[in-house]
Amino acid sequence: MFSTTIQIQTLILSSASRPVDEVINSMLDGHSDNEVYDILKAILSTGIEHDEQVSEIIRAAWSKLLSTGCWHSFFPDEHTLKTTFQYNEAIKPAIDRLANQDRNIMASIRAITTRWRVPLQDLFLPELRPTTWSRPVTRALATLAGQVPNRVVVVTLIRQVNEKRIRSRLSNSKQKTCIMPADIVEAS
Repeated sequence: MFSTTIQIQTLILSSASRPVDEVINSMLDGHSDNEVYDILKAILSTGIEHDEQVSEIIRAAWSKLLSTGCWHSFFPDEHTLKTTFQYNEAIKPAIDRLANQDRNIMASIRAITTRWRVPLQDLFLPELRPTTWSRPVTRALATLAGQVPNRVVVVTLIRQVNEKRIRSRLSNSKQKTCIMPADIVEAS
């Protein structure tokens, strides 16, 4: 079983020369239904997190480009810069999406900490904590926070992650296994 990062990298690199559906089909070929589900769930969860990270990189790079003023040697004005980099079509939507995600994440975190009366970073052991507190993770936890005590959720998630580790989640047992959005949804 490949790690999720390798699966995403394979999809990105292979999709340059082959249709994405074909690449996914070849990745899933020969796996059981449980493994197929785990692979697809991991790709979706990781894809969302990577999308958020790429949006953050775009925001930071654009901000740095403007603040350093290095673009002045290449473009007569900011309008030309924005036109060249397709600011309105590509950069601004990524920055806006990130701002909306940040607001949604913060609202979910407030709901979690208010309902469960525990700081988010203290909710899970470090080895189980998500690599990033993405919108899908925080939204799913906020929904559960209104329905189920936190101890029940934590125990259920630990059990799910351990079962999936045994089934197929990791190719390398030393690799960190953390909670993904689908794990939280399944726990509800």
